[in-house]
Amino acid sequence: ENGAEEEINRNSPDWHQVHLSTELSMVPEIIFQPSIIGVEDAGLSETIQFIFTKYSDEETSKLANNVFLTGGLATIPGLKERLEKDLQEMLPFKSTFKVDVSSDPVL
Repeated sequence: ENGAEEEINRNSPDWHQVHLSTELSMVPEIIFQPSIIGVEDAGLSETIQFIFTKYSDEETSKLANNVFLTGGLATIPGLKERLEKDLQEMLPFKSTFKVDVSSDPVL
């Protein structure tokens, strides 16, 4: 067998297609789970949780109520909501937190 069924002619429209599945949704997820791409650093939420352990409960509450996202990554759709979800999971029950996004994060 010559594998003719598997070979795509370079003039075929199939040769020029890019197939995407989960790659686009994974790009923002890399911020939270760098291990997806083989980087063993902590993700955003894990880093915030580590920082919280360095402060008293009162100071942690102040920090959690003053999270501010800025920079190009702050424009990623759903980033704020994902961080809010993670904060809710990492903080004690009924804790308050506030995540704000800069009105012009790329300045």
